[in-house]
Amino acid sequence: MTADLGKQRAEAMELPRFAHLPGVSLGHDERALDRVKRLLLEKTESASAPQNIPWLYGLRLFNEGFFWEAHEIWEEVWLLARPKSREEHLLRSVIHLTNGALKGSMGRDKAKKRLAALAIEQCDAAYLQWNASVMGLDQDDILAAAEDLRAGNRKIRLSLNMQNNSNSGHTQSNNLKNRP
Repeated sequence: MTADLGKQRAEAMELPRFAHLPGVSLGHDERALDRVKRLLLEKTESASAPQNIPWLYGLRLFNEGFFWEAHEIWEEVWLLARPKSREEHLLRSVIHLTNGALKGSMGRDKAKKRLAALAIEQCDAAYLQWNASVMGLDQDDILAAAEDLRAGNRKIRLSLNMQNNSNSGHTQSNNLKNRP
C-alpha cells in the first residue's frame, strides 16, 4: 500500500457521529472506533507509518477535534511500538497532546498545561539527536502544537511529512535545538 493510499483510506473512513466529552456526553461512538482498531498493524514503526491506517485516522480525529477518540486509537497504536523506541516516545507525546486538548475543552487549564509540558518532554525524547520525522511528524510541528495548547489556542493541528520520515532512526542531526 502506498503512502497516499493509506492516507486516502484513513480520510475516507467515517468520523464518529459526535466527539465524546467525559462527564458531559452519554458515551462515545464505539462503532467507528472498532472498525479502525481492526486495522491495527502487527507493530508500530516509522517505516510503516504511511500505511498505518489507525495512526493516520487518529491524526485525522485529532485535527478534527475528536480528542477522546484520537486518544483511544493512538493508545492502541502505541501499545504496538517497541519499548523505549522513538515511535513509543512520539506516540506518548501526541497522546499527551490529545489528552491536554481534551482537558482544555473541559475547562481544566492546569491539567492542559501539565499535559502540554509532558508532550514536550516525550517529543524531546523521540527526537533526541535526530532530525528525521517520526511516524511522519516533524519535531517543530509537535512543539508548536504543544505551545499552542499551553497558550490556550483552541485549534491545534498536526501535519504529516512523510518525505523526511525516519525508516530506521539513524539520521543524526548536526543542528540540535535548544529551548528554555
